[in-house]
Amino acid sequence: MDLSGGPAMVYDDMRARLAKAMEERQEELGIPWNSIAAEAGVSAQTLISVRKHRREITPKTRRAIEAGLRWPRGFVTAILEDKPLPSLEGGSSAVERPQSLEEMEREEIRREIVSMSREEIEAIGRRIRVLIGEAEEQEWLAGAAELQRRRQDADVRRP
Repeated sequence: MDLSGGPAMVYDDMRARLAKAMEERQEELGIPWNSIAAEAGVSAQTLISVRKHRREITPKTRRAIEAGLRWPRGFVTAILEDKPLPSLEGGSSAVERPQSLEEMEREEIRREIVSMSREEIEAIGRRIRVLIGEAEEQEWLAGAAELQRRRQDADVRRP
């Protein structure tokens, strides 16, 4: 009979470790949870649910927690996977500021646009023209083309 508790118990332990780390960081920063939530781009209820183990932690939620608590990217994952934690040397001001949730969503949209075919981009352009106007369609097409050009340039520079 296995009394080790298995993967679920280990995950619960890591969730408890995350909750403790979040609470310690909040105290260290001296910032109320509502302010942390606003900075992270999530509700205070989301942070409560994470700390009380009532919510699954998606990659987007992990990044939001890191942004709100001014932790470096990957900090939450390191806690949950029981890996060495990225350094916080020099206090919170020395930690590189993670992207806000809005910036992360913009980056996700950019990646989607870069992966679109010319036909998909033009179809969206036609919808924009009908709904908003021709100038906006042209702006969309130019912006999408620029994003794809930048991606191609970056791909060429990679070894």
